[in-house]
Amino acid sequence: VVGIVRSARSGTRPWTERIWDPSTSAAPAGTIDDCDAVVNLAGAPIAQRWSDHAWSEIVASRVTATGHIADAVAAS
Repeated sequence: VVGIVRSARSGTRPWTERIWDPSTSAAPAGTIDDCDAVVNLAGAPIAQRWSDHAWSEIVASRVTATGHIADAVAAS
């Protein structure tokens, strides 16, 4: 298991962690090259009041992150 996290966290994990925020940038080279599957949990939080602005932010964050992840998969 390889966890892709937005920022470094303290503590020991039983898995490898790599830092990448797919909602803001393309993946650094090799980020997912040795992965067999990808599960995308990135995106703006949905635990908030759903205004038009919040809805747009939620959708955009998921579309952008998914696009960056798809590019990383294609590059690997």
